[in-house]
Amino acid sequence: RAQAGGAVASSRSLIRESAFETAIAEILVSGWTGQDPLDDLHLEIMSLKLSQNKGFEDCIFGAIAGMVSIALAELEKDPAQGALRLLLHLKRVSTHWAPLMLKIVRDKHDQEAVVLALEAQALRVPALEQHFARALQVLYDLEVATEDGILLWATNRKAAAEKQPGAPENRLVEAKATQEFLDWLEDDEEDESESDDEED
Repeated sequence: RAQAGGAVASSRSLIRESAFETAIAEILVSGWTGQDPLDDLHLEIMSLKLSQNKGFEDCIFGAIAGMVSIALAELEKDPAQGALRLLLHLKRVSTHWAPLMLKIVRDKHDQEAVVLALEAQALRVPALEQHFARALQVLYDLEVATEDGILLWATNRKAAAEKQPGAPENRLVEAKATQEFLDWLEDDEEDESESDDEED
């Protein structure tokens, strides 16, 4: 079974080619193993961000990679394997890290970066791709991924898909489960807008 070190190693193959994002992923993996206080880890991430002049998007990509890496390591120790078990582990991991993520997800573009980062992981991990929409809803329920960020991702991804039909990254936004989740979000947004109009 893979231990924490194996999880760190696997994270390198899951994220963009960036030593910084690998370092952020390793902070989360180490923090999970050592049960380190979230405030201490947030300070460590912010110190690294400032020292290397990186943006919050870079932190988000590394953090999501770390979360997926931890979930994969937990799955390897689970006697019950499979894509649904990975989703359950990701939910547990995401719930743990949500307070930290909320400190580094600051605006609409950061919120879109959360979805882009999860998308990047799903394109590398077939079990996660299989349940991408459900993983996205996990982050949405935790308020790590927001309605604005998800819909912005969908708009930009669909526009890109029109220019590059058949590109691998189109699979997730075009998947039936993703479309159903997006439709639900859009309907919810319309209901809220109508409710606001009635109050006015």
